[in-house]
Amino acid sequence: MWSPSLPAACAVLLALGCKGAGTAELPEGTVVVSDKAHLRTDVLGDPAAGQRSTFILVDADNRGSVDAYVTVDGEMAAADGRTWPLVGERLFIPAGATRTFVLLDEAKAERPEATGAQVRALRALPAPRPLAMVVSDLHVFTDGDKMVAAATVTNTIDKPGQAMVLAPFHDRDGRPMARQHTLVKLGGGKQLNVRFVGPVGSTKADIVVGEILY
Repeated sequence: MWSPSLPAACAVLLALGCKGAGTAELPEGTVVVSDKAHLRTDVLGDPAAGQRSTFILVDADNRGSVDAYVTVDGEMAAADGRTWPLVGERLFIPAGATRTFVLLDEAKAERPEATGAQVRALRALPAPRPLAMVVSDLHVFTDGDKMVAAATVTNTIDKPGQAMVLAPFHDRDGRPMARQHTLVKLGGGKQLNVRFVGPVGSTKADIVVGEILY
């Protein structure tokens, strides 16, 4: 089913049928994709480069009892039936937690004709262990008409590594507005404080760890 208009919510298809090699997927229905998705067009990466792309912001909930690696993907659609694939994203979602996914247009192009999207949880695999980089001392506060989030990121093992730290911001209706990010490089056992300022109109914020490389 296609969402009828922008910013109408993205339709959701939960499809957990693809199996990982040697790993049993979590039961169907464990991961639920929100119906409060947000279709946006904005500059990607360095603002000086000026590259604009259409993308989807959407939340997924892990309603299971175990941590999971979840892959979400989908495609955008126009009212005339044309479609454009979205690049899937894989995130670690702790049991009982929510993560905000950013699904980019596959060609990193603007799609002004797009009026909605079909988004699905493609795969949900149990995580073998917790993340080695963690967020603590999260402080979220209002700064005028927007939210600010600050926290400490800690590398819990002795090996140096780097992590993409993500800061999703939502509006008063629970719809994702933005997901900021910064690359954090930490030596073994080291910490770093991070801070993110949300967009005007944001009423909820969080800081989480995304992809980690060691």
